[in-house]
Amino acid sequence: MNRTIELPIVSEVNCEFVAGRCISADHVAHASTRIIGTCMQTGQAAGTAAAMCIRSGLQDSGALDVRLLQKELIADGVCLHIPVNQRQEH
Repeated sequence: MNRTIELPIVSEVNCEFVAGRCISADHVAHASTRIIGTCMQTGQAAGTAAAMCIRSGLQDSGALDVRLLQKELIADGVCLHIPVNQRQEH
């Protein structure tokens, strides 16, 4: 059974964010989006990015400086990178 959900989209809005499994990724990266921790991190990143856009008065999410977003996420305790010595090889 194929179900669809219609969502109202306002075309004038250029500052939209998504989180969880609806993000765009290749097939290898998409496999990790099923993990709850990954979903939580994308949600926190999307919420933080939206808050930064509001604080800065940005109307276009593409104008957000990703480096500043990363710095804010790290300041909030988000682990963005796993050190090489802590990675698990398969």
